[in-house]
Amino acid sequence: DVTKINEIEEAAEIIRIWINSAPMAGHRVLHAVVNNAGIASLELVDWMQSLSTNSQKVMDVNFFGMVNTIKVHLPILKSQALSGVYENSRIINVVSVAGLVGSVPALSMYHASKFAAEAFSMSLRSELAPFGIPVVTVNPSFHKTPLVEPMGTGSELDKVWKGLSPELKAEYGQDYFEVLRSYIVQISTQGMWESSVVVDELVRCVELLVPPYQCIIGSDAKFGMLLVRMLPVWLNHYVQDIYTGFRAVKLKGMYSKSR
Repeated sequence: DVTKINEIEEAAEIIRIWINSAPMAGHRVLHAVVNNAGIASLELVDWMQSLSTNSQKVMDVNFFGMVNTIKVHLPILKSQALSGVYENSRIINVVSVAGLVGSVPALSMYHASKFAAEAFSMSLRSELAPFGIPVVTVNPSFHKTPLVEPMGTGSELDKVWKGLSPELKAEYGQDYFEVLRSYIVQISTQGMWESSVVVDELVRCVELLVPPYQCIIGSDAKFGMLLVRMLPVWLNHYVQDIYTGFRAVKLKGMYSKSR
């Protein structure tokens, strides 16, 4: 559990014992630290029941868990590099294309955690450059994983909507919810790639003598989202709002006032 520092420290101690019990120095090394834990919370900011529950857990797993795992294992990686025992170690952080492009409604906390992970990795890369320890970010788009697949049924969002107060439901209206639900289901089911592609790229980043700084996975992420990143912010959101259908939504409260 990456949210429990004592369990991370126990894992690092097991690695130290395993390395130190080798017959000769250098026979056992820590080659790579791979951070792959990730969860998502599917809800609008205004719909969050409490910022200390789901949203906090997303940050704890996706960001702080990654930071703590790296922090605890860094002494091993630095020791290997400084002593010359092993100079090919690396840190691999599975982030997401959501850490490069942040505009999917109801995934604000997921985006926030992934942007934080991406920015952290960029700074860490510079900090560890003198040690020769590369930091790799892996940024997949939507792939068939246990994290993404439940979004494709709409059941998770249905549960959140059902638990909202009558006041919130009245403010947003059923039309808003239906547009949101349709969009989330659409992006979660159309154009999803096989998760084996991500596994293959992870193996490549582990095995390469000189791994890439960043590994973007999925043609949509490599090309389509690259174009999105180049657009001005206002145009990005304008296109996004048209694509999602939110620009066509008329909130009942605002509509009645305008009349």
